[in-house]
Parts: sequence; C-alpha cells; structure tokens
Amino acid sequence: MSILFARFLYLFCFLFFFAFVVSSSEIYTGTVVALVKDKIPAGADADYWGYLNFTAKWGQIIKPEIKDIDGKIIEKGTALTEMSEKYWLDNVNAARGGLLAAKNEMKVAYDNFKRYEELYPTGASSVKIYQNMRAQYYEAYGAYQTAEANLYEKERDLSECIHVAPFEGIVDKVFFSSGILAPNPDVIEISMLNPIGIKIFMDTDKASRISFDTPITIYFNDNENPIGIYNGLSFVTNDGIILVTRNYPKQNTNDNMIKVKDCFPVVNFYIGKLEGNKLGVPVSAVVKDDKGFYVWRAKDRKMLEPESGFTPVFNLEKVYITPGNLKRACYGCDEIRILKDSGKLELHDVVVISPSDNLTAGEKVNCPPARYVLMPGDKVKVVID
Repeated sequence: MSILFARFLYLFCFLFFFAFVVSSSEIYTGTVVALVKDKIPAGADADYWGYLNFTAKWGQIIKPEIKDIDGKIIEKGTALTEMSEKYWLDNVNAARGGLLAAKNEMKVAYDNFKRYEELYPTGASSVKIYQNMRAQYYEAYGAYQTAEANLYEKERDLSECIHVAPFEGIVDKVFFSSGILAPNPDVIEISMLNPIGIKIFMDTDKASRISFDTPITIYFNDNENPIGIYNGLSFVTNDGIILVTRNYPKQNTNDNMIKVKDCFPVVNFYIGKLEGNKLGVPVSAVVKDDKGFYVWRAKDRKMLEPESGFTPVFNLEKVYITPGNLKRACYGCDEIRILKDSGKLELHDVVVISPSDNLTAGEKVNCPPARYVLMPGDKVKVVID
C-alpha cells in the first residue's frame, strides 16, 4: 500500500507541477510587421536629372547582391531602378578624352621643364624662363589631376544609374514607373522581410519584464516546427512589444531542381498598320550566342489561357529568333522588343526572363512563386514562458 501511495503521490506532484508550468505560459496572437521600410528615389544631382527606364514590379521579392571579401560581385542583386545610361556614358567618354588631353599636355610641359632645368645652369637659358617652364609643368600637372577627378565623378554618376536592393524584402508600392525625372522623386517603397518583426499588443509594464533570457516560441501557421527569436533585439513600444525573428523563402517540393527567377508570356507588339501584328518578348529574355539571338521557352506551357493555370516545373527549349529595331514599355517594369522573325514562338508561349548562363536545352527547371514564410500582416501564435 505504501508503495502504491508513494507512486500516486509522485504522479500527483508531477501533474500538479506540469499544470503549473503550462498555466504559467502565456499565449498571444502576433502580427507580422516589417522592421524597415524605405522609399527609394531616382535621379541625379545635376542639370539633367535623367530618364527612368525601369522600376521593380509591385509585389516583387528583392534581394541584395553577394560580394566576396575583395568586393567582387558573386551574385547580382535585384535592380530596383534603372536610368538610361546614354547621357552619363557620354559624360564618361568626354571625361576620358579630357584626361587624355591633360595627360599629353602634362607630358609636354614636363619635357620642357626638364630640358630647361639642364640648360639654365650652363647659361644657355635664363633662370626666368626655367621658372616659367617649371610653373607650366605644375599647372599642367594640376589640370591632369582635375581631369582625373572629373573622370572619377562621371564614372560614379554612371554607376548610380542602377540602384540595387539593400536587403531581402518586397516592393510595397510603385510611385513612378518610367519617364523623365525631375528632381529625385520617390519611385518605390520597399519593406524588409528578413529578419522580420512580430508585433504583440500587451501592457507596457508586462512587455518591459520580458528580458534576454525569457523563453519565447513562435509557431508559423503553416509550419508545426517552432522557432525562437533573436534574444536582445526585440523592443518595447507604447502599446506592446515587437519580437525579432528570422524569415526565409517558402520551401517547395522541387528545391533540388535548377530554378529560374521569372517568366513572361510572348505578347502581341501592337504598332497599328506599320508592320501588322508582330510578336514581342521582354528585352531581358533575349540572349545571344555564336549562332544568333534566342530565348529559353517553357516546353508545352502557355499563359493567359482561360481556366488554365501555369505549372511552374517545365523543360527548356532553345528557340532562335530575329529581334527587330522597335521596343516599348510594358507595365512600367520591363521593355518588350519586337520580333522580325519569331521562329517557333507562338502567342502566349512562356519565356524565361534574365536567364542564368548555366541553362541547357531539354533540362527540367522550376519557376516557383516568390514567397516568404512570413509576410507582413500574417498572424502567428506566440508562447511566452
């Protein structure tokens, strides 16, 4: 009897302790919020503000570039805005010509200076002429340095024609899609997706008692595996607390397959009676090799068909085309180029945008929708012990 009583007492204490621990945990509903939101302007601080060719799409997932330790770009980031480079490239070429002219003038001035430096001690030239030659050389040297700095400035202006995403995020708004800039308008608004914030409404005193060592568990709505927070990075607000946790792209069943970033349908290039209805493809989809221009087409896939979706896993076909000389803006986020000869392409065929160099004909690729596990506005369960 005593053994049974002891076991009963042990079980009672365990259940009491378990119930106490469970009851001490508090469960909240958290709202996913972006920790950083930025408005990205475009334009140059000059007499000519520039012409905006391209803006990232509304809802587009964006990523920063990856560099090695020496600053070499390993993977290009997402271009947020892109200005026409013609004006700035002309300035660079003019600055290079000015630098070359300044270099030649400096060389002539240096040769004269060294020659008179040898002549004046022998009396073949006066000290005054020698000093003038030396002054001309120093002046030419200064002009060369100015021309060198001017070239650097123009090259910097050229590099600023493209703005790359500063973090993993999403394009929230598009204020200005393309056209003449004046001066430095806000073009898009972006939000950071990784890391991400979890907003919880609670009493400020209670939020202030949450410390570095407070166990906190977040449950994603579509994932049973819980995740913690970056302890120490959370911050109290006037109506609760914002926890900081990691975020990542949604996984899919074809993660081991080669991925393509984006696709777009073959469209009609409407130009009235000029040449009739020709087909067009995005400029960023056109690639060139030794045989000519081509695009990567998704085999047996089409878009814009009623009552039909788009299966993102497909085999690649290499289709050679002959681009024409016309192009037009499309949705303010890309340019469509007319095709003089569309080859085997048909209307609503799907082509790969900005294809990587490692694609081969016939291989199976995956074009998954760009989504992160947590998106701003989502609701999650938060357990605070």
